[in-house]
Amino acid sequence: MRRKATALGVMLALVVLAGAVIGVAYTDEEPVTKRTAAQKELQVVEAGASGASGPLSPIQKRAIEEGPLVPNQDEYERDKAEANARAEQLRQGEASP
Repeated sequence: MRRKATALGVMLALVVLAGAVIGVAYTDEEPVTKRTAAQKELQVVEAGASGASGPLSPIQKRAIEEGPLVPNQDEYERDKAEANARAEQLRQGEASP
């Protein structure tokens, strides 16, 4: 059993070493001055003076209209009501000397 584990470890180390050597070999082929088409097309554009954003996506619009999107709306509403009730109790406790 121990020999199998040792052999497996050696084989794994050889695979990792081979991958590293191959990776270094391929990265040395392409000089830093060469760029892909996507990198050549990438441009930095300054934001408009007004700072206005572009149009909102449908998901963004829905989040603004409906508020937080939670997986279980009923549980969220129940927890929110309990938290508000506790907060109200604390406020009443602080108000009375």
